[in-house]
Amino acid sequence: MLAGNIDAALGGVNFPLLFTIEEKSPGEFKLFTLAADTEDAPTISFLVKKDSSYTTIADLKGKKIGNYPGSTAQLIYRRTVSPYFKPDEATHVQMKAELELAALESGQVDAIIVLEPLGTIAIEKGVATPIERALFSKYFFKDAPLATSIVSKKLIEKNPDAVRKLVEATNEAVVFINTKPDETKKLLPKYTPLEASIADNIRFPRIHTLFEIDRTKLQTLHDFLVTEKELKEKKDVGTMILNLSELR
Repeated sequence: MLAGNIDAALGGVNFPLLFTIEEKSPGEFKLFTLAADTEDAPTISFLVKKDSSYTTIADLKGKKIGNYPGSTAQLIYRRTVSPYFKPDEATHVQMKAELELAALESGQVDAIIVLEPLGTIAIEKGVATPIERALFSKYFFKDAPLATSIVSKKLIEKNPDAVRKLVEATNEAVVFINTKPDETKKLLPKYTPLEASIADNIRFPRIHTLFEIDRTKLQTLHDFLVTEKELKEKKDVGTMILNLSELR
């Protein structure tokens, strides 16, 4: 989006990344949905092989732990293992997300940290078992905001009417997902590579529309990342949220 190749990204853009971009290049995007990591609908899981003798995170001291790439993944790893051992007392191996299950199955790593739907896929196929789920909620703060939708500053300025329509359409989709999860699950095999048997076991996070975004929790996450030195200084995250009344 920053390169101008797309105008928006829906649903799954992580907040730590966006806060970092906002700090370096303020005002390049606005956000308009929010989804959180909750124990009822975990989005990040810590998995080991189905037949593994490891039953707790503490058991992984000195072992190899696979994780998806990026600074957010590094932060999640550090926060999750720190109550049990120092982060450098295990080998943290970052790899493409699609390689994690194969790495676990082959024994290249002893455990993996995965995002949905990989967690559900691994569990339902009998490849892995969870030793912790909802890592963001448990090791950052309860029901922590994790993902959002964004639209570029360029589109807001060039075509505000298209932005309004995008938000309206996204809001309709969010309401459908929140109120009709069983019908949504039936659509997953049609539009994604998920098999129907796995789609049936997906647990959707509660998604908040633009008008339901909890600014307080969003600010709490931002301030937490400042405390963790992932960000340099505090700012009002309200300025990052799309204001439809300002569209002209």
